[in-house]
Amino acid sequence: MITHTLRDGTTIELTDLNPEEEAFYWQVLEKFQRKDRWVEFNHFALSMTSLAYSPRRRQMYPDRDNPLLVVLKDMSVQLGKEQGFI
Repeated sequence: MITHTLRDGTTIELTDLNPEEEAFYWQVLEKFQRKDRWVEFNHFALSMTSLAYSPRRRQMYPDRDNPLLVVLKDMSVQLGKEQGFI
């Protein structure tokens, strides 16, 4: 099971990821840890073609309750603040 701690200390469990989504999460985490440019990070992690918005995940969760999306948005805000975009 993958867990991710948000910037406010909340721990999110990503228990429902399929193998493709899990690989995607690790790719996003790598980009976040490398401090990729915020715009490119968002394009990869949060564009409408992102696995966070897959039809399967949309059936499972409204966007605001999608744990993967919550984690990705938190990473985006952190990078955006560090790089002066937010």
